[in-house]
Amino acid sequence: MVAGVLFKQRLWAGLADGTVTCTFRRWRRPLAKPGGRYRTPAGVLRVDAVAVVDPAEITDDDARRAGFAGRAELLRELDRYGDGPVHRVDFQFAGPDPREALRQADTMAEEGWAELTAGSPASTGRAATGRGRWRRSA
Repeated sequence: MVAGVLFKQRLWAGLADGTVTCTFRRWRRPLAKPGGRYRTPAGVLRVDAVAVVDPAEITDDDARRAGFAGRAELLRELDRYGDGPVHRVDFQFAGPDPREALRQADTMAEEGWAELTAGSPASTGRAATGRGRWRRSA
């Protein structure tokens, strides 16, 4: 399964072109796991590593890899979220969201439609009779 993860819109292009390759989050416990795949508006990211880090050890280079101008800007952003543990999440762009291609497809084979509608109230006639698990109580 591919879960969703939030990034500010200003970072989306960097996620897609590979210039943003890590993020820092204040979490009580890790909410991402190595090998996990996460959807973003830029596409799918694959997590390589998750680690608790000391904010004092974050460098300017780390901040730039996270899409910030420097360490001070990143620390100001982290301070907005309290004083919990800071997790560093390293990731790489894994490609476009596969759902985009499905949205563009405007045709489906007859077998696909049959599978989607099998057992539905419309295909079994249960909707009209009010019998079966599709019945609604008034």
